Amino acid sequence: MTRDLISGVLSSLLVVLFVEAYLRVRARCHKRSLRLALGRPSSTTVVASVFPSEVGPNSVSLMGTHDAYAMAHILTACQKVGVQPTLVSVRSLPDGLNDNVICIGGPYVNALTEAHLTQFCPAFQLFRPAGPEVFNATARRCGPHEFVETKDLAWGFVVKLAPRLTGRLHTTILVWGLGAIGTSGAAYFLSDLHRRLPVRKESFFIAIPIQRAIGYRGVRTAGIDISADVWAPEAGTVRPLPAPHADHADSDAGHG
Repeated sequence: MTRDLISGVLSSLLVVLFVEAYLRVRARCHKRSLRLALGRPSSTTVVASVFPSEVGPNSVSLMGTHDAYAMAHILTACQKVGVQPTLVSVRSLPDGLNDNVICIGGPYVNALTEAHLTQFCPAFQLFRPAGPEVFNATARRCGPHEFVETKDLAWGFVVKLAPRLTGRLHTTILVWGLGAIGTSGAAYFLSDLHRRLPVRKESFFIAIPIQRAIGYRGVRTAGIDISADVWAPEAGTVRPLPAPHADHADSDAGHG
């Protein structure tokens, strides 16, 4: 009986040790995936969006609610893997960005996002959709894909631009959507569902469909990898951007 008791205790300890080892390995893989998605930085500059002021140049700058949610997810992601974030407004960029950059918000609220999309993703084109189901007057298309928001569906995007593409020394990540819910959904995807991203790719462009009824966390797929269409040979060449300065960010960007 004593032998059976000892065997039971040892078996229980082995199970506990096995589960503990499994959880440690899983957590390590989870962090490694997130670090790869972020470009393996030790520090990063997070560029916050600002809604264009309709009151005057001296009015208070505001960030939208869903962009604030996105900011919280990005800062949490940095904290998970020990990355030191520096938060700056798109309207007060430093003279040089000397580490990785994460831009939050689409072209309408973040001119740096607009500049990178225009320069490095020219095949991702703007168009005006038509139809009774259209929710947002701004849409995008690339290759065979069309991204149109409806009352049921929103679109978010996570774009990773490697130094080989941009000519910078560090990685740039764009986290944005056609509308506000798309931006917060994209940030949630990067922070919590990053294992669905092709993290081993140097650069990628992922479109994320979001079910509005569920909220910005309403992501039910692995996302759509349109990298091959965005950077297809027939899409044209791209040229590196100059180092950004504060005066580059004061112009209001276009929609979506």
